[in-house]
Amino acid sequence: GELWKVLALAETAGVPKEQFQKLRVAVGIAREKAKDMERKAARLEKEKKIAEAKARHQESIDEAGKEIEGADEQVTEAEQAATALATKAKEASSTELSKVVAEVEEAVKGAAEAVVAAKGVVGKLKDDCEDDLKVWMTGEQKKLEFKLQRADTRVAKARAQAAKAREDCKKKEQQELAAFEKQAIRMLRYHQKNKSLSVEELFDAVNSSKDGKVDEQQWLAFFSSCEKEPKADKNGDEAKEVPEDAEPSEDDLRRLFNSLANEEGGHISKEDLLSLVRVFMKVAKDTAMTSAMSIKESKTLRRLEEGEVIEVLQGPQEEETVQVTRVRAKAMKDDVEGWISVSGNNGTTFLEEGGDTFKVVADTILTEEFDLEGSADKEGAHKAKTTSRKLKVGELVHVRVWAKKEEKSGLMRMKCKCKADGATGWVTTVGNQGTVFLQVV
Repeated sequence: GELWKVLALAETAGVPKEQFQKLRVAVGIAREKAKDMERKAARLEKEKKIAEAKARHQESIDEAGKEIEGADEQVTEAEQAATALATKAKEASSTELSKVVAEVEEAVKGAAEAVVAAKGVVGKLKDDCEDDLKVWMTGEQKKLEFKLQRADTRVAKARAQAAKAREDCKKKEQQELAAFEKQAIRMLRYHQKNKSLSVEELFDAVNSSKDGKVDEQQWLAFFSSCEKEPKADKNGDEAKEVPEDAEPSEDDLRRLFNSLANEEGGHISKEDLLSLVRVFMKVAKDTAMTSAMSIKESKTLRRLEEGEVIEVLQGPQEEETVQVTRVRAKAMKDDVEGWISVSGNNGTTFLEEGGDTFKVVADTILTEEFDLEGSADKEGAHKAKTTSRKLKVGELVHVRVWAKKEEKSGLMRMKCKCKADGATGWVTTVGNQGTVFLQVV
């Protein structure tokens, strides 16, 4: 209507020819304005829908953020607990520390699971996201993922701290058990000496049921009633003062029993118990083993070479005629028994403490059983029925049962206890072609 009024000559007249082009342009403009209005309305409608979708997705993002915050709180708690382990490890016993470490490990596990759950929530944010919002959503996801990456790093650090504390706990436990064992051995030997018992008679004193194996009740009963070293009284009348901590508590003895006991039978074998009280010494300088206590009235059985190991069977006793200390002993090399001077009257040392500790000089394996499956090769390598773990060069082990030949393979096999972790089992000391795996230190 407006165009017509402007361009037409009269109410009924048409548009002059010269004005027709203007009319066409004006109509086109009008049509474009109408389309612009339509497009604007469509755009506004689309923007409205996008805004609504964005608000909806923002709620999901906020929920993911809350999930991350919750996980972060758990990570912080795990971090704080793990950091405190370093101080706790110095103060607590292995039993107390083990409980605390278990709690920290559980906290770290919970934190890790919370982070994984948060990752799952963040990962699903784009699942139903509109195409127009995917670029925006990708940016939001990256912000959240960056927070989760930091949480991953913190969890890994806390896990490493807990793992180190667990290893420290194991080491502390072995140190405590070694101390308990030392105390128990001292008590066993004192009782043996005080009652003038042989090792066999000592075992019978512990094994009250006389069935060849010691259970926990017998173990605890013996240490409760055995002969004790006297403690110095207030006036210092006793000749020798025993430290107050020389006697392990009942709980200490129970822990020691569990570490020594056969896992299947729950008892300590005669062989294992006697291995605790056997006394070994190492030949420090070549000397002679003789047939009798008296040097003058005995004959030489054989020469002992430096580095050999002997087991003390009796003594030490003083040989009064030449004023030297002597022991009756058995050479572990060939089981020859005789008398040996611990030292000469001029101060020369022939025997020194030791002989029950060996050092690994070639990688080998610790096995649960003495017998081996199959035959060994020329270097003494073998396939064990059950492998406990590998022994690496430099490791130290304590003898539990002295080396003896495994007939099928020809290997010399020894039962031992690893100093590092307390693992007990059988190991090859010498291969069937002379390869040496362990040497006495």
